[in-house]
Amino acid sequence: MYLSPSIEEKYEVLAKLSEGGMGAVYKVRHRLLDEMRVIKVILPQAGPSLEMRERFLREARAASRLSHPNVARIFDFLVDEAGQQLLVLEYIDGLTLKQVVAFSGPLVQGLVVEIARQALDALEALTKAAWFTETSRRTT
Repeated sequence: MYLSPSIEEKYEVLAKLSEGGMGAVYKVRHRLLDEMRVIKVILPQAGPSLEMRERFLREARAASRLSHPNVARIFDFLVDEAGQQLLVLEYIDGLTLKQVVAFSGPLVQGLVVEIARQALDALEALTKAAWFTETSRRTT
């Protein structure tokens, strides 16, 4: 992964965590604070699309207004010298749901219900934050 010199001065890339249709997610270490973070980057093939860039910015604005136990905190939103957008998030150590199922097998119904409840709580909070962001943007 390429990060501009100004970003690499601040963060050391430790690992690529995932990649999807819109971007890639990397585990990084803040060089001065010695704290783990996650950087989400729009992939180069998604970058030229104005719609994708605006979607990424809306995601950052909505999430920045949110404090919820089931949503990673946003620390920063950056646009580097080349115009690449990066979202710096809280790193949460743990297993993915896929890893838990692979390790322990099918989940019991009560745990499935609790995971779904927490995910829906987070989705509701994000939806409200996104609505607030869109509404306030239209009125200014």
